[in-house]
Amino acid sequence: MAATCRRRSKHGAAPKIRRRANPRRSAKICSPLLAPLPYQLRVEITGLWDEYEAGISATARVAKALDKLETILQHTQGDNPTDFDYRFNLGYGRAFTADHPVIVRLREMLDRETLRLADVGPDPRKTR
Repeated sequence: MAATCRRRSKHGAAPKIRRRANPRRSAKICSPLLAPLPYQLRVEITGLWDEYEAGISATARVAKALDKLETILQHTQGDNPTDFDYRFNLGYGRAFTADHPVIVRLREMLDRETLRLADVGPDPRKTR
């Protein structure tokens, strides 16, 4: 749901400002996508979106952590500008990726690759 409702740029996740869950904001963002659905299903999906945004449940927190890791993964695998600041990702989403042992391990692996790219630069064949 989060991937569907949030905007994405050509080169990955769009920068987002950290916000607390706001049911009215969620409804506004997802409303055009949910409009064709029955009312009760719209309410349920909007509730799940709010749970994800607020990190209320363990599942929501893992989903949020994976969302942050996916952004970092895109930056290690995708096409980035030649002046891309890989070191920014070393702090990106850190608060969301420190709780679950599997998430922590994935983060360590991505941080290693991020550091490598920061030190040696990306493959020139992959940059624009």
